[in-house]
Amino acid sequence: MTTRSVLVTRPELRSSPLVDQLKAYGHAVIMCPAIKIEELELDQQIRNHKFDIVVFVSPTTVELCWEAVAARSLKKEQVVYAAVGAVTARMLRDKGVEPIFPSGEGGAPELASELNKSLNLMGRNILIMKGQGGSGVLKELLTDCGAVVVESDCYRRVDIDNSEILNKTLLPGYALNAWMASSRSALSNLLSQAGNRAVDLKSIPLFVNHSRIALDALRSGVKTIFICQSAGAEMAVAINSWFAEH
Repeated sequence: MTTRSVLVTRPELRSSPLVDQLKAYGHAVIMCPAIKIEELELDQQIRNHKFDIVVFVSPTTVELCWEAVAARSLKKEQVVYAAVGAVTARMLRDKGVEPIFPSGEGGAPELASELNKSLNLMGRNILIMKGQGGSGVLKELLTDCGAVVVESDCYRRVDIDNSEILNKTLLPGYALNAWMASSRSALSNLLSQAGNRAVDLKSIPLFVNHSRIALDALRSGVKTIFICQSAGAEMAVAINSWFAEH
């Protein structure tokens, strides 16, 4: 198979499954992280408080918070764990718990509906482990169901300036065949860094791991977008399949 070039924008510590699989297929990987993850210190009250339900909104929250929050302080009888999406749920299963999570892509409204169907949320104490920022929709929906909800930011995304790498790959004669984005902030940062060459980047197939990212990309003018199950090895399979067909 012809070697193709893929621009990988995930933080390097979280890109291994995708990168390893792409290289196994014989494709060239261009590392161009658009964001980095900075861990935030957890509030001591969060560590000590008793919660009935603990929600993890992303794989990153499981990576950073499981030992500090769930395993150490909250893994008690009657604690229910929940995940916003299937990939996060898979990571919680690896920790030995069976989480509640919505089918399909997941999302805040879908998880709130699933929890409300499965449990009586009235008066329940719920902890949401999340990254800094966000819409607050999940907290609002769960509060509307009668729960007492606390949010805890355990990390923040920080933009990285890799415009030199990015613009080099967009020079005439440099064949970039695909790129990926695993968050809306990464997509926005990358398009901003591309500057005048953003139009060239938008003409190259983009692979994302959620429809919300795809919608932002579509609104920004990206021509070809594929939604994958995750930003790991599954995305590499999708990218390789696209190359094989085209």
